[in-house]
Amino acid sequence: MQKKPLVGIGTLADALKLSIPTVTLSLNHLVRLGIAKEVTGRRRARLFGYSRYLKILSEGTEPIQQ
Repeated sequence: MQKKPLVGIGTLADALKLSIPTVTLSLNHLVRLGIAKEVTGRRRARLFGYSRYLKILSEGTEPIQQ
């Protein structure tokens, strides 16, 4: 996830040569640990992001409060 901060379950399963259930369980564990974050809010075709990178990338993008 460090090379690709947003990734889907199928993409990871293919890249790591693991089953989709294994990758799903692993990503759910990373979400519980606060390392990854599910960013789509969907049940299917979910994308997961590497929380630390997403935080860095979003710095300075908050709306200006007046």
